[in-house]
Amino acid sequence: MRNRIAHAYWTVDDDVVWAAVDEHAPELHRVLAEEITAARAVLD
Repeated sequence: MRNRIAHAYWTVDDDVVWAAVDEHAPELHRVLAEEITAARAVLD
């Protein structure tokens, strides 16, 4: 999706992008928060 948005942005359907973000952002946030917490534990 990144390649399409970066190089062919005029063909991107904003509703499709928003649907993907809306569906997957909460899980991505959870996973990243866990990774950040683990990394901080190693660095501390």
